[in-house]
Amino acid sequence: MGVTGRRILLPALALLVVSLAGELVHASNVLRASRIVRAVALTTGALPRDASAQPALRHNLALAIEAVRLDPDSLAAAQALGSIYLLLNRPADATDAYRRALALQPAAEIYMDLGHAALAAGDTAQARQRYARALELDTRLAVQIPVAAR
Repeated sequence: MGVTGRRILLPALALLVVSLAGELVHASNVLRASRIVRAVALTTGALPRDASAQPALRHNLALAIEAVRLDPDSLAAAQALGSIYLLLNRPADATDAYRRALALQPAAEIYMDLGHAALAAGDTAQARQRYARALELDTRLAVQIPVAAR
């Protein structure tokens, strides 16, 4: 191989190595985010629904924020973040997280989550609109609509 071939080959190899390293970091972040979301879901589901759960919920909030930071394209991370905010009685923050999830994938469950956040914020009209949209996509979710919004 001549000098010209080496001049072309070496930068191309360097670019390939940098690209592969970036993909490895991304894959590692996605995996870490997925593990965090799974842990948050398991621990949050086991918590009592009273004030004694607040410290654990705040801890899970920090974890969910980290999962979204690691993998901004994770639907599960965005939904987990919204759910934690809702459990912490922060409906505006929950709405923001659910909107992020909706941008990633418009789905009936996310409209249902947005309805729950609107209801928690005291906006029954908005909640009804979001629940109606969820039902347009999946009528099986009707049983999840709280009586206050029917």
